[in-house]
Amino acid sequence: MAIIVGIIIYRSCWLKQSLITRAGWFGTMVFSLGELLVELFRKGDNPFDEPGEFLGPYPSGAPAIFVHALASLGESTGYFATIGKDDFGKCLVDRLVKSGISTDWLVQLDEWTTGVAFTHFRSDGSREFIYHSGNAAVGQLGPEMLDSDALSRCNWLHLCGNVLGISQKTRAASYDAAAIVGANGGRISFDPNIRFELMRREDIWPLCKPVVEAAEIVSASGTEAECLSGVRGEDDACRAILELGPAVVALKRGELGCKVFTKQAEFEVPSYPVTEIDPTGAGDCFDAGFVYGLLRQWDLRECAAFANALGALTVTRQGAMEAKIGLEEVQRLMKEGRTQ
Repeated sequence: MAIIVGIIIYRSCWLKQSLITRAGWFGTMVFSLGELLVELFRKGDNPFDEPGEFLGPYPSGAPAIFVHALASLGESTGYFATIGKDDFGKCLVDRLVKSGISTDWLVQLDEWTTGVAFTHFRSDGSREFIYHSGNAAVGQLGPEMLDSDALSRCNWLHLCGNVLGISQKTRAASYDAAAIVGANGGRISFDPNIRFELMRREDIWPLCKPVVEAAEIVSASGTEAECLSGVRGEDDACRAILELGPAVVALKRGELGCKVFTKQAEFEVPSYPVTEIDPTGAGDCFDAGFVYGLLRQWDLRECAAFANALGALTVTRQGAMEAKIGLEEVQRLMKEGRTQ
């Protein structure tokens, strides 16, 4: 049995949002879909197969972090996702409501438990994940759960490559959403967000190809760009991705900032020095910052600088969706060049 959370449980929290939606959405509306789970962080360097402490649960999921970041900046956002009828699911719904993300398209499933990601960031910079996703509620989001009318009228759709690897259902939902948005003049961004725990290397391009070709912008790390393009060297890989359809490729370089590629120009934009506490979601918030600028028709350099600042601020706290980073905080970092 499925319960539509936004309609039955939390619709009253979103009456004003729903009325605006049905009136035709004044302003912009950004959607994403797929991964909504809780994250448990392993403390220390001991491997997962040894007893140890965990921090959490923290609401998470790459596309969920993206819409959370945009909602915190004041954008109207919607999210298609499936959760279990359990305490982890309640944790996620509470977070979406607090973040200002519409729960109208959130589906609660009786027969499935909420997805979980076990995350281990080691002191040497390496990381490891164990996912409970494909065989959990998060893996049950299929095309039949999409709202084609809402998608046909949205301004922007953001998709993530890891969602393509969760299950055949989430992959089909991603493809259908991209087709609907693209056919109706909406804009699409794509972050490969490659997780080898969810897909084999040889499957990456076949799975991502339909979305890459539909996207206006692809934002990726150097490794992800090489996996997508099959070309060695991150700069050449980004240039190769441009030939596949996107107008912009943003190469995410962590503490070095980013490099933006178009067919007309290439340029680097430095990041901002901050004290890192938790790197989770930095790339997703970078994506949100870039899209925030594109929606306002900013110059690409402005988009990149804003994206760098938002991504940098994200790592200064534990849990990527725990704090709402507003416009003033981002602008202050960009002006002062460092956090307090």
